[in-house]
Amino acid sequence: MFDRAVAIVEGYLGDDPVERKTQSGKTKVSLSIGVNKSYKNPKTDEWESSTDWHKIIVVNPNLVEKALKCKKGAYVRAEGNLEKRSYEKEGVNYNVTEVILIGDGSTLRYKNKADLEVSPNK
Repeated sequence: MFDRAVAIVEGYLGDDPVERKTQSGKTKVSLSIGVNKSYKNPKTDEWESSTDWHKIIVVNPNLVEKALKCKKGAYVRAEGNLEKRSYEKEGVNYNVTEVILIGDGSTLRYKNKADLEVSPNK
């Protein structure tokens, strides 16, 4: 038995998927999902909204093909392992949290905008 942190992110794809090859030749796909939230500002009594961006990394070979079919603006639901990592760039240390779709417990569902639009002839 093992422990793992699981995350589910639902929102809209901010860009088309980015495909990369690892040094071992495996394909991985990066997705950037925006999650919108609205709230009433107690000081101004006005509704405001903001978007949080979440990085999804698809490594599971069964989901890579599906991830590549997503298009910017698609509504996406991703479930996978929540992982933290650090890296250094130009002398600055960065900490990031990502959702990694790697194992059999990972899922990816999406609806592209074209799939959501209904033609009057249908």
